[in-house]
Amino acid sequence: MDSVTQLALGAVVGEAVAGRRLGRKAALWGAVLGTLPDLDVLIRYADPVADFTRHRSFTHSLLVITLCTPLLARVLGAWHGNWSAERRSWLLLVFFCLTTHALLDACTVYGTQLLWPLDTTPRGLGNLFIIDPLVTLPLLMGAGCALATRKRWASRVNLAALTLVLGYVAWSFLAREVALQRARQALEPDGLAAAPMHALAAPFNTLLWRVVVMEEGGYRVGWTSLLDQDRTLRFQRYPSAQVLAEPLASSASLQRLRWFTGGFYALREQQGQVIFTDLRMGIEGAYAFEFIIGTHREGAWLPAGPRQLERSFDGLTLQPLWNRMFGDQEMPWPPVDAAPLHAFEEPGELAPAD
Repeated sequence: MDSVTQLALGAVVGEAVAGRRLGRKAALWGAVLGTLPDLDVLIRYADPVADFTRHRSFTHSLLVITLCTPLLARVLGAWHGNWSAERRSWLLLVFFCLTTHALLDACTVYGTQLLWPLDTTPRGLGNLFIIDPLVTLPLLMGAGCALATRKRWASRVNLAALTLVLGYVAWSFLAREVALQRARQALEPDGLAAAPMHALAAPFNTLLWRVVVMEEGGYRVGWTSLLDQDRTLRFQRYPSAQVLAEPLASSASLQRLRWFTGGFYALREQQGQVIFTDLRMGIEGAYAFEFIIGTHREGAWLPAGPRQLERSFDGLTLQPLWNRMFGDQEMPWPPVDAAPLHAFEEPGELAPAD
């Protein structure tokens, strides 16, 4: 989730678990701890793919958090001179503020390695968008009250805000399951009801869902709103040049990106380069994460890069999304044709663009 939401969550959780004993310090340090795991973005690894896939790894690991909690709690307790008297409060504060950060991030689709290093599988449920006002605003209200006054009503507002957000997160799981069920029903005639699929919350809400389905030779994308009167989910099909994966099989970047995306990706050739697209985040023509991983040299496709493509989201507005959420069956944005899948049988027959 975004930094503002995580800061507010930390403050609210800090007040809830330790506010009575530590006073305003609980919310203040909770806010700091709520932003701490995301400081891993300051670490620069060897290449853009490593930066992309190692974010939310060790700093979001529940195992690392458990091991580091006693040390961080001891430092904070010693700083304020009350470690002996408030050991339990500091331990609860640190553990729950860091843990809730990691668990909330796992509700987005990016990928959070909750059990690193024992299990590095990225968990990305997709039941929440990275920014959701119905998560952020209640948390800001609760955090604001906790920081503004020590009166009893402020603590009650803080707890109510936390309860409201927990209820909303629970609702998002239910809404996601409804979207998946609609997708399975729509795909059953084509024999794809059991195909790999993701239901992803659309920006800023949990009423509209984008469903991505992987199939041989490409993928399908469909949109469904819980407010639709016609609940039939319609899919748009797009090609993917998966044949390009064979000559790039030795590419460490391709292997790692495949693993991190869980197989929800597309390949295309563009001007003599192979582009890897993460299909989980973005829309056709405006995906958030794309990487150059191969190039055409001396008549063959060879690993290259990796290099991340810069994307512009200029021209995208929220009005089509708003219309689709309330039942307009048009696509939320006019679909942009994916790069054409060239007619070829072998990778060598795919010539680079002029």
